[in-house]
Amino acid sequence: MFYQNHLTKYLNQYDRPQLHIVIDIEYNWFLPLVYRQSHNNIDSANIAQQQKGKWPAGFDLVILGGNCFYELATSEEQEICISKAFESLNNRGSIFVDNDHMENDLDGLWIQKDIYNLGLSGVTADGIRVESLCEVESYDLPNRISRLRRKVLMIQPDGEISGIEYMQQKHPVSKIEVENWLIKAGFEIKEIFGNTDRQPYTVESERAIFIAQKR
Repeated sequence: MFYQNHLTKYLNQYDRPQLHIVIDIEYNWFLPLVYRQSHNNIDSANIAQQQKGKWPAGFDLVILGGNCFYELATSEEQEICISKAFESLNNRGSIFVDNDHMENDLDGLWIQKDIYNLGLSGVTADGIRVESLCEVESYDLPNRISRLRRKVLMIQPDGEISGIEYMQQKHPVSKIEVENWLIKAGFEIKEIFGNTDRQPYTVESERAIFIAQKR
């Protein structure tokens, strides 16, 4: 609801008043890009494959929200999403980009070696305990790359344990990176907020939220 209300206000502010109303949001077409990244071995072949694929066109608005860039492994993949969004938009169409941001080297949980709980844990109605665990395998401080070993365990009431383990690479984006990608792709940045309350962005802000328009 935040996106729909906020974006309706934005579209009416920068275009003809009362022309736009957000009535629905299509989520599904971005998911293949998100879920394709699930391994540690991210290479140029993967990026080339993503470049060949086209996103649907004819949109007035593209939303890259909810920390979606944190589901991609490299800055190259993240930048591709910006250029693909540009191609998907009609003339003067808008993009909404919402992510946490990290302006310096990796910090906190991104570099610690201890196994920690991701918080996506709990007990189901039939008594199965689910544990979601993460451990940093390696990292690249200046390039803000973290390679993670993740586990999801299911513990039955009788003590039987099953689960899966997989590797994942993440690149926490910076405000400067996203800003440069938008400008390079051909967007005009209209607003930059630091949180979902529309407060101005500062380096101390929790998030870097961009609203930009296709030139």
